[in-house]
Amino acid sequence: FPVTIRPVINITGNTTICRGGETTIGTNAVPNMAYQWVPSASVVSPNNARTVVRPNSNTKYKLVQTNLATGCSSSREVQVAVNEPEFTIEATPAAPLEVCQGTTIALPLQLTPSTTNAAYYWTPTPGLNTAILRNPVATPMTNTTYRVEVTNLDNNCVLTAYVPVTVLPLSECRGNEYGDVPFA
Repeated sequence: FPVTIRPVINITGNTTICRGGETTIGTNAVPNMAYQWVPSASVVSPNNARTVVRPNSNTKYKLVQTNLATGCSSSREVQVAVNEPEFTIEATPAAPLEVCQGTTIALPLQLTPSTTNAAYYWTPTPGLNTAILRNPVATPMTNTTYRVEVTNLDNNCVLTAYVPVTVLPLSECRGNEYGDVPFA
């Protein structure tokens, strides 16, 4: 009799998030394997080995890995705990953020309460004066959507926000409306 060894699944990722947050969980994909996350309601890519999940409450996810050649399956479960953030973030400006090519703009981020013991991490980092301050200064070369993760250092809750910045060609920049415009 042939002996079939079930593959071992090692799920990695942050298993504690804040309500309204997200995390990436999963395993490294293996060739000739199919993947399925259950439940799939709050899973961004339910057929990928690694995916983003956005649960609103504590959720147990199961990843089923199936060998396409033999049909043998194995699974592993992971619990994602959802904590109350005890703070809020707001990164949406009153008007769309526009910057002239070659100029800078401070990225907006409000934290409530402002006394929250927090850490910040902005991506992508090219064009930022720092990735770890609340309001970094950006000099994007092309239209860029910045992502910030704010971690409450008292309970490790992480909230995420996005800030799109449109880069205007110098020909569309007039007067001081867009700050210091370099001359071509």
